[in-house]
Amino acid sequence: MKKRIAIASIAVGLLAGCADNPPRADTDTEAVPGTAAPAAAAKRGVLVVLPARFADNLDIDRVKRECAMLRTFNGAVLRYGDAYAMTLRKRQSLDEVRPGQSVLLVEYEEVAANEMNALTLRPGSEATVKASIMKDGELVSSMTKAIGSRVSFGACDRLDKIATAGAKTVAKWASRQPY
Repeated sequence: MKKRIAIASIAVGLLAGCADNPPRADTDTEAVPGTAAPAAAAKRGVLVVLPARFADNLDIDRVKRECAMLRTFNGAVLRYGDAYAMTLRKRQSLDEVRPGQSVLLVEYEEVAANEMNALTLRPGSEATVKASIMKDGELVSSMTKAIGSRVSFGACDRLDKIATAGAKTVAKWASRQPY
């Protein structure tokens, strides 16, 4: 009986405390006059996406020959760009970019296709992706992220998973940048 009285008094106290507070105002998408609009609501233009590439210093000829890591990344970044409500245009080279357009450049700085781990006794893969947004030759923003996978059996399968995860990370990051 004492437990029921204690629980009831706590519940009444909580309800009384909540009754004094006015309900929170819902956030509107419209900006309040005299204040700046949120960065996420800012209207952005088109972001030109160039094909991802491997850094020149990488010695990964077998990965380049046998795996579809770059092709997987390029397709996934366009899909995730749509998911994050971005307007992306695919181009093949910087020559096709007009002045004033923002460009997404992606490069894999490090790729380890088969990396042994003593704790799991099986190989894994890891890659470091660097993304930059450039506008008229000037760097607007950049990010670097190391992504690993130990799930799939083959190196190419792991690298494809890394490419897909990297594309999602890059698209999410780019959708939050002021370009």
